[in-house]
Amino acid sequence: LHKLTYQDLADGRLELVKEYLREGGDVNRLFPRTAGVGGNFGHTILYVACEFGYASMVDLVLEQSCVDPNKGRITWKDSESPVAVAKRVGHEALVQSIQQYINNPVAW
Repeated sequence: LHKLTYQDLADGRLELVKEYLREGGDVNRLFPRTAGVGGNFGHTILYVACEFGYASMVDLVLEQSCVDPNKGRITWKDSESPVAVAKRVGHEALVQSIQQYINNPVAW
């Protein structure tokens, strides 16, 4: 399985994400910003894609049958959903895509 990192996600490396998912990687996995830190903290692929405005990555993730569109960033003190971060940073088209998915996941 390809070793995908938070930095790969932040850099928008779509081909690496595709490879990771094609090899059976967990679409809901939490990726820590700092290598070696993990467990129950980190950021999902969908969250990072929404944060940085990577529409193609958002679409790819939403095509995965077991994606949890509400799981995003989880830290020791709080959490934030992909929709919330997309709203916060002004990526309204991504907010609409996720809300459409939530309302009708079968259409994806």
